[in-house]
Amino acid sequence: MWWLTTVALMGVVVYVQYEDVKDYGHEKPGWSMLQRTAYETLSRTAWGLAIGWIIYACNYGYAGT
Repeated sequence: MWWLTTVALMGVVVYVQYEDVKDYGHEKPGWSMLQRTAYETLSRTAWGLAIGWIIYACNYGYAGT
């Protein structure tokens, strides 16, 4: 359960910003300042939690057998 949540969280952090950085060719609507601020704040926390779980799991034997 925790591994699935961790992998999903990491995937969301990496791919959710696709709409903001996608090249539309003529103009780029992008995110609002509020959306960018929320992403920058929450994504770093989420990434840290995911990496923290991986370190914890490997250290205490939850990394698989």
